[in-house]
Amino acid sequence: MHGGMLMLYIMNVFYVILGVYLDKVVPMEFGVALPWNFCCKKKEKYRANRVEVLSDNDIPSNKKANNFEPISENLKRQLADKACMKVRGLKKEFSGKYAVKGVDLTMYNG
Repeated sequence: MHGGMLMLYIMNVFYVILGVYLDKVVPMEFGVALPWNFCCKKKEKYRANRVEVLSDNDIPSNKKANNFEPISENLKRQLADKACMKVRGLKKEFSGKYAVKGVDLTMYNG
């Protein structure tokens, strides 16, 4: 009976590893499936290729839109004090397809 319990544990470990592997490899509705040999490949370090710091005056005129509400004085103060987070020209590409391209975003405190 002791050998049967050991075999049961080994099979459970095998099926857990198989389930985790298939979860990573089989394409689902959302997310990106990894290649079948992902566990044998060296991990790639994802870094931004380049970071550009633009002032508000450097934003191209075709990106300036007039369909946004005006910024309140409190938010203008946050901009002047650099107490908000600004993201300009955000891009993210997966396998040649852009998930996000050219997004400008300012997040204010509060």
